[in-house]
Amino acid sequence: MWLMVMSQVNVRHCLRVRQMMICGGGGARRWWRQATVKGPRPGAPEGVAVPDAPDPPFLSGYVGRAALVGADRNDGDVCGTKGSDTVLSAPASPPCLRRTSETVLVIGCSGVHGGEDDQLHGVLLPRRSGNEGTPSGGRCLGDELLPIGNRSLGHNHQMDGAVLEEEDVRAFLSDLHAMPAEGLERLSGGEWSSAWAYRARGEELVVRFGRDGSWYEADRMASALVGPDLPVPEVREVGRTPSGLAYAVSVRHRGQFLEETPVDRAGALSATLARLLVALHDVPARPGFQVVWHQPSSPLLTWRAFLLAGLVDDPDEPVHGWSAELEADRELSALASAVTARARVLVDACPERRDLVHGDLLHRNVLVSPDASKVEAVFSWKCSVRGDFLFDAAWCTFWSSFHPGIAAADPLRGVLTAPSIKADRGALVDAAARHHCYELHIGFTHLGWNLWTGNRAALSQTAERLAEVFERGPLDLRTV
Repeated sequence: MWLMVMSQVNVRHCLRVRQMMICGGGGARRWWRQATVKGPRPGAPEGVAVPDAPDPPFLSGYVGRAALVGADRNDGDVCGTKGSDTVLSAPASPPCLRRTSETVLVIGCSGVHGGEDDQLHGVLLPRRSGNEGTPSGGRCLGDELLPIGNRSLGHNHQMDGAVLEEEDVRAFLSDLHAMPAEGLERLSGGEWSSAWAYRARGEELVVRFGRDGSWYEADRMASALVGPDLPVPEVREVGRTPSGLAYAVSVRHRGQFLEETPVDRAGALSATLARLLVALHDVPARPGFQVVWHQPSSPLLTWRAFLLAGLVDDPDEPVHGWSAELEADRELSALASAVTARARVLVDACPERRDLVHGDLLHRNVLVSPDASKVEAVFSWKCSVRGDFLFDAAWCTFWSSFHPGIAAADPLRGVLTAPSIKADRGALVDAAARHHCYELHIGFTHLGWNLWTGNRAALSQTAERLAEVFERGPLDLRTV
């Protein structure tokens, strides 16, 4: 099935956005086009063509600056929604296109109607004031194209990363370095960015593309914190592509992903991971540090405020709109309520520390040597905060049941017995309660993440692990 929604712009050429082809003549008057429309669904706004009920499941839960699929010829709201953000939280939600003064959404979908391979593709076109949103220049959709990724049912993958073809990356790098890039290779991993390795002037480099330049600025700031057990790749350049994507060029590091370390190397990994966690703790801190240290405008002024903010579905956050689906699932809702109630009590035990917290140590963000004897690189610092060093330890222990090598390495033991942490007065006060609070926080926030991405398998696994941690309660750290 194909569906295409086009804005009233003068399009002179065709632009390929992954599997979606957008093209047309000038001044298109109709806002929607669909290959298989049998007529308006009962209750649909007049003049709107939509699929027969129920909506295909790939529309469920999609969040964006504009809504989806189907509109009339008039500007503004055709679905009765208010505000510039629209969330389709259930398959029965009326599909619509929300045209605002800021953005127009162009989308396309491919795959079998309602099947597991359905995908959603889209681009956001930022509108300029005073020109009715018409992009400048003569190219199709102008220089303001911003890809927003794709969404496949049942897969946890890039939600907001850049969708670029190899030829586009080659052209960009040739312009950037004033010479062709050699050995261009797409790298795996990354939920929010696409990454490519290449060589230029004898150096091995990596270029990443994404929506938000602040993510890469965080990486650049973190590179100033580098140490023997905290190797952070040097970020050479951060900027914007002609099409508006953020990009970053950094020095390439090689290794294997931390979570892929086999059990038979757990002995070496135990010492390596402990050194990494201690190195994060040992980065100098002072009480006046802001919690979200790489975002000066962040309203979160305390560590406890940061923790409590993660327990709610905040519409101002990139990942939001998942709470309705959570509440609709009786068992999941009961688990979430119990977890958040306990976490809100335990947060009182969490001190206002300002240790360096990475906040996402697994998920392909750490490289270790093949023999697991040292950390080769720590990247993706957009989730980093200044808070309690035990949060990163809790991250490892919560997810350890999914990664046998991490579980066998027992990273918490190495942290609790490290000389610099034992010498830090107050570092281990109420450590069991703090660690348990952080594990609950991590599990709960990933319920929201998996609901948002539509990854039902990961949601079930996370819920099972969270229930396990909740029933177990705080660890007896005297026996760790």
